[in-house]
Amino acid sequence: MDNELPPLTIDAVYDTIQGLKIACKKHAVARFFEFNTVKSDKRRYTIKCKANNCHWRLHATSIENSKRFRVRILSENHDCFAMNHVSHANASEDYIASIIKDKLEQECTYSVKQIRRDILGRLRITISRSKAYRARELAFKMIDGTHEDAYAKLSQYCEDIVTSNPGSIAFVESTSSNQFRRVFMCFNASAEGLPYCVPIIGLDGICLCRFLTGIRDSFNV
Repeated sequence: MDNELPPLTIDAVYDTIQGLKIACKKHAVARFFEFNTVKSDKRRYTIKCKANNCHWRLHATSIENSKRFRVRILSENHDCFAMNHVSHANASEDYIASIIKDKLEQECTYSVKQIRRDILGRLRITISRSKAYRARELAFKMIDGTHEDAYAKLSQYCEDIVTSNPGSIAFVESTSSNQFRRVFMCFNASAEGLPYCVPIIGLDGICLCRFLTGIRDSFNV
């Protein structure tokens, strides 16, 4: 797991607001403090220390004509003491997922129990079983993508098949409400080779058992 501190400094630039949020959460966990979100939208992201009377805050704004964010204000020090509990409010599922993603990609059997143990050992915070499970599922989505993402790429995939395999047929059908209905793919090489295949008779195992049972019953009548 990557436990390196993010470069949370004045004028630091992040490609997306999600990347900025993850960096802030990593910083808070590493420095043993929690923060509250004051403002979070497409143009501004502002957080402040959760402790009463602490003046630590961070303010970032979007860079014009892009999705990137730049840190404009960042307090150097805290006016409070470090946390005195082992849980962490800012250790969210997306933060945990970003920490465990690389290991999960190499070891798909990485269990919830192991995740909780490693987070406690590396970050010195405890997370619940449910949070570890949700983080694990989110990390899988980061690695493999979602079903919605896969369906969205089907049309382009079919176009690529037709382009790279001349004579092939591939298309996607959708319903009247623009929802996925079915997909058809036929590679030209397979279609041309079909007439040369040797005919065979295939029997489903369950149907065959029922057929033999029927014969047996007919003889027992």
